[in-house]
Parts: sequence; C-alpha cells; structure tokens
Amino acid sequence: PIPASDKITINLPQKSIIEIFTIQGEIIKKINNVDKKTTINLVDLPSGVYIIKTISDKGIEVMKFIIE
Repeated sequence: PIPASDKITINLPQKSIIEIFTIQGEIIKKINNVDKKTTINLVDLPSGVYIIKTISDKGIEVMKFIIE
C-alpha cells in the first residue's frame, strides 16, 4: 500500500471518477470528473487502510493506501 498522511496526489491518463473505500468496502468519498492530476484531502479520515478506485474510459484501476 501507498503511505499517506493528510493528502494524496494521483496522476491519471485522462479525466476519471475516483472512489475511496474503507477496507470493509464502505464508500466514503466519490469525486466525479477528476482532472489528470489531482490532490485529494484526507485529513477527515482516521488512520487505517483504504482502497482507491479510478474509473475512466480506459478501464478501472484499484490501489490500496495507508493513512498513518
């Protein structure tokens, strides 16, 4: 997993939808029409492991990150 603290920056090949889930699968953030490079504020999330899913015309990509 990718370590994070108060924000995470994501580089995408094209505009996408970003969804952030808890490790239990509960969706906690959804951001539509995200530009190719975006920074997501994570200060309102407690420490733990999270899943980030990006959805675009090129497909779906899933990654894990940890807030310490």
